[in-house]
Amino acid sequence: LLAHAKQQPAAGDTSEPDWQRHGVVLALQFVDAYPADARATAALNDAALKRLAFGDAAGADALAQRVLAAADATPAQRRSAWSVRADTAFDAGRWADAEAAYRERQALAPQDNAATERLAAAIY
Repeated sequence: LLAHAKQQPAAGDTSEPDWQRHGVVLALQFVDAYPADARATAALNDAALKRLAFGDAAGADALAQRVLAAADATPAQRRSAWSVRADTAFDAGRWADAEAAYRERQALAPQDNAATERLAAAIY
């Protein structure tokens, strides 16, 4: 996984999207093989963000749920996972789910104006 990260193609390289997707596969293999490793939750969180960027909302949401279930998730990882859950629910029109997730996100970062704005949009 670390060697793969060091071989990242340059931004704009036509192979970059496939390379990123393969990185997610490697990250999930790592997490499944070494779930107790201190880096596993960070790898899950990164994979969730990448899947969201690829447009794989369901996959991103599933990984975000795994981050939230991890006992060792840091507050930053929890904020990130709640953001993924909230954004995927919002984009799917699941307003109640989006509202609940944005509230969780906001509780972890009360000064975050972007989360507050998205929360308001989910409510109204």
